Amino acid sequence: MYVALDPPEVAIAASNVDETQSGLINCSVSSKPESNITWYRRMSQRWEALPVTVRGNNSLSYNMVNVSREDAGTYRCTANNGYEGDISREMEFVVRCKTYNSYFLIATPTRL
Repeated sequence: MYVALDPPEVAIAASNVDETQSGLINCSVSSKPESNITWYRRMSQRWEALPVTVRGNNSLSYNMVNVSREDAGTYRCTANNGYEGDISREMEFVVRCKTYNSYFLIATPTRL
C-alpha cells in the first residue's frame, strides 16, 4: 500500500490591533499526515514556545487578550509531520500604541 506524504506548507495571518484590544494570530498548515504545530515568540536572543489556545484541523491560533505594546514583536509558526523536519514561517505582530503628550517642567533658577 502506498501512502502519499506531503511536507507541511505553512501560512500565517494576523491583524494589527490597538492597545487593550484582543489580538489573534493564526497558523494554517497543509500536510499529509497532519502536522504538530507550535507558535513561538522571539524573546531577545531565543525563541519561547507559546501556550496553545485553539487547535484545529491542521491549524493553530494564539489569542491575546488586552494586548499591550510588550506583545508586539516577531512570532514564528513551526509545523512538523515527520516527513521533512520543521517548516517555519515568521511574522511581525504590530500593536498600535496610544500616544501620550509629554510635558516638560522648565524651572527658572532663583537666587537665594
